[in-house]
Amino acid sequence: MSQPALSMAIRHLEEELGVTIVQRGHRFLGFTPEGERILAWARHSLAALSGLRQEASAAQTHLTGLPRVGAVPTAAGVMALLTGVLRVAHPDLAYGIQSLSSNEILRRVSEFELDLGPMYLDDVDAVGYRVLPLYREHYMLLAAATAPEAELDAVRWKDLAQLPLCLLTPNMQNRQIVNSAFRRESVTPFVVVETDSMSALLAHVRHAGLTVWRPGVCWMYPVRRRVW
Repeated sequence: MSQPALSMAIRHLEEELGVTIVQRGHRFLGFTPEGERILAWARHSLAALSGLRQEASAAQTHLTGLPRVGAVPTAAGVMALLTGVLRVAHPDLAYGIQSLSSNEILRRVSEFELDLGPMYLDDVDAVGYRVLPLYREHYMLLAAATAPEAELDAVRWKDLAQLPLCLLTPNMQNRQIVNSAFRRESVTPFVVVETDSMSALLAHVRHAGLTVWRPGVCWMYPVRRRVW
């Protein structure tokens, strides 16, 4: 839609509802308080319309559509286990998967921009969300095959402080979990590279001589972290 057509449509909506929706100037300045409330209702309406179409599709046992997924980086790869099963049952579904932080996932789910979001819920109020545990994590130290650490069967957190580490960025929940483990041991990690990409982590381990603490999917072992 062109800018003039969009502006005209908003003005018509304002006339119909009898309120001002946007703050106007030489450019868009934001929504009015009334506009924010109307925007929330609009998102609900679009989500309800999408749900209506999906229900109609499901009634015909022939699901179509584009489920939108936002996953924390450590869970993005695991999504293939879910989409693989779904593709067998519903081959006409397509998927949009983004790698996002936990806060961004919660925001987009609450605003109906995402349909689901695999993430950690350790410090999150889950009221208002439908929550399903997916799997438990088991933390491992990943190092190049030629590194001395590769010969170890187990390693303690406090022994890792001097290793050159490549970790996710501090805004990521996984990094916060790792930082908490180091704090409990009263040590400060030697972080050489920070990134929000799991593939970048693996590349630095393989080619730059770094090590990384990362979660591995552990389907049977009772360890303490859950992904939702």
